[in-house]
Amino acid sequence: KQNTDNSNTLTYINDALINNDKLTNITTNNIWQNKVIWGNITDHIYNIYETKLNLQKYSLIDYNYINNQPYINTKMRIILFDWLWSVAKKFTLKYESTVLGLYIIDKYLEHNIVSRKKLQLLGVTAILIGCKIEEIFFPEIRDFCFITDQAYTVQQIKKYEIKLKIL
Repeated sequence: KQNTDNSNTLTYINDALINNDKLTNITTNNIWQNKVIWGNITDHIYNIYETKLNLQKYSLIDYNYINNQPYINTKMRIILFDWLWSVAKKFTLKYESTVLGLYIIDKYLEHNIVSRKKLQLLGVTAILIGCKIEEIFFPEIRDFCFITDQAYTVQQIKKYEIKLKIL
């Protein structure tokens, strides 16, 4: 009977990890009780389980952050995101680049106060970072200056890029 319990535990963990489900029905004690039979495999599974939980905690965005922003609101965020989608379309960027840029914006806004004047700068800089990660050929920084109607200089975008890379 113990072999069946151990097998069910490992199957549950494996299925949960493959399907990106939260591992809620398994406990650390349950895994360590099975260590006698499974040995190093249990250590490896426990490490995967722990890493997966830590990544979930870090990567989730608390969208209530907008309530803590004194200078911007939800409507402004939506306008920015719509404009960035049109920028992505104009530059023919990959979907992944744009989504990554939008994620960077949300993650930054979750932890930092941004003024209205800097919101568009944050947007183009985040999309630039997304492009550098996902695209083979991406627009130059001066193209992002042009798309903002010269509202920001190349130097301003570079400085903000450094700020965002510290996330």
